[in-house]
Amino acid sequence: MYFNRKATAEDINYLLQNNISENKKLEYKRQLPEKNDDKGKTKILQSITAFVNTDGGTIIFGIAEKGDGTYEINNIETLEDDYKLQWDEIIKNRILPRINPPTLYALNIDGKNIFVMDINPSYTKPHFVNGDYVFYGRNNASKFQLDISDIKKLFLQSITVEEQFENFKLQRVMKLKSENFPFQFDSKNIVTLHIASIASLVGEIQLSKNNNMNYDFLPIQNTGLSTVNNYDGFLNYTYSREKKMYSYVQIFRNGIIEASTFGMYGYPEDKKFYGIQFEQEYKQTIIGYINSLKKYNIDFPYFISISLLNMKGYKIVINNSNYRDIHNDFYAIYEDDLLLPTIFIENEYDINDKLKYCFDVFWNANGYKENPIK
Repeated sequence: MYFNRKATAEDINYLLQNNISENKKLEYKRQLPEKNDDKGKTKILQSITAFVNTDGGTIIFGIAEKGDGTYEINNIETLEDDYKLQWDEIIKNRILPRINPPTLYALNIDGKNIFVMDINPSYTKPHFVNGDYVFYGRNNASKFQLDISDIKKLFLQSITVEEQFENFKLQRVMKLKSENFPFQFDSKNIVTLHIASIASLVGEIQLSKNNNMNYDFLPIQNTGLSTVNNYDGFLNYTYSREKKMYSYVQIFRNGIIEASTFGMYGYPEDKKFYGIQFEQEYKQTIIGYINSLKKYNIDFPYFISISLLNMKGYKIVINNSNYRDIHNDFYAIYEDDLLLPTIFIENEYDINDKLKYCFDVFWNANGYKENPIK
């Protein structure tokens, strides 16, 4: 976005009084396109993709250039809620791959209305308009069509970020399996969750602890919560009567979250693993952590990964009285570790569908097509 925050009426007056012209991160539009103006809507969408494919920026609707090179406000009468709902839906359906929706808000300047659209850069570039199939970038004061070399560079940038997350996750998984921690685990049956925003992976986030974080990032089943600062950031944890780690959440300084539980869903004596409880609690936990990250301005998109370690021979139990042929080894998990597919969540619309895909793979590992309880 142009101002690195929501614009104010004073910001708009500054632009007008100083004749600030359009530039790489700022664009003016005289009016909003009419509801049946598909060509006008496409041009707006092209501008949005140009910003997300480059460094982000701001489009201000209701600013017109006068003949002498100065600018004035052209009043917009469209209601904010109507316009926002309309454009949220248009952007969701017509920009591919999906982007984190721009922030849209109204300002009143001396009795005249304008709309401001703040657009963040994307780290899953490049994006294009469905039906247009042209990739755009942004230079000094306008969009331009990307050539093959530009498009290739954007694809490679996206791949690099994903590789960073995968490498980080695997390093942490190997550390858990080696038990290279300054505490003992309550069980070798481990479930670990990793959530990382793109901004965290590219080094844009530096968190400093405050007391609210103890409660914003609670361990799963957090009876007897303790917290401690450590080299990576800080740790919220619970432990058993034997002083062994039962569950924890590591909040890294760059905003990455690692949450692990030990033996909470499995019983090594008879190799049972309670699948329904696991799925329900981890879904709730993921949504809760995302809401907490957003409180600290660590927003979409996120990489999310769940890993189940030392699972060989376990059978997934639906509940205490109903489980699949527990005596039939054919249904036992034969992999030592289940590294469920990493999912990439670009916005809030994607969460449920992508989490379902992730957990379906978990159920597949024990012979089920999907969660048997809808």
